[in-house]
Amino acid sequence: TLGAALQLLGVASKAFASVLMECGNRKYGRSGTSPMTQALVQAASGAAAAIALSLALDCSQLTPRLLDPHGLSAYGSCYTFLHDGSTPRAWFSVLYLGLMCSCVVYVLQFFLLRRAGAVRQTLVDYLTPVVGVAAGASFRGEWHTMTTGEALCCCGGAALIFGGVAALHRLPARPSAD
Repeated sequence: TLGAALQLLGVASKAFASVLMECGNRKYGRSGTSPMTQALVQAASGAAAAIALSLALDCSQLTPRLLDPHGLSAYGSCYTFLHDGSTPRAWFSVLYLGLMCSCVVYVLQFFLLRRAGAVRQTLVDYLTPVVGVAAGASFRGEWHTMTTGEALCCCGGAALIFGGVAALHRLPARPSAD
């Protein structure tokens, strides 16, 4: 399906960006571009592309059915969520997601990339589903209603992920580019 293809494209894009930045870090060493600048350039170019696509598709209400199967872009005018009576809590949530879950984490990713290398830096991505499932289940109170099988699947998956990350951390680190 398109969703799976887009997810694969996203993973491939992230892997390519990590390897590309690692190559740049090896070539230029610590005298190269700072992690903050690397993160800013990638985030700004991604934001520009997302805004342009949003304005071209959503605001013109021409979003293809394949990308918007529920027809959400056909309701209201462009960016109605900005002025439709959103609560301060909703705005705080958006700001938190934008700053803490995207901006800060993105800068930390490039810091790790420079310090630990591309392979070890991407190990952080394996922990994301564990944190997401645990946080989601905690906020929704799902731990109490979980069956034994569901709990075993969650714990088993987390154990596999933590075991893989631990195994890769036991490998010798690559020599520094300096």
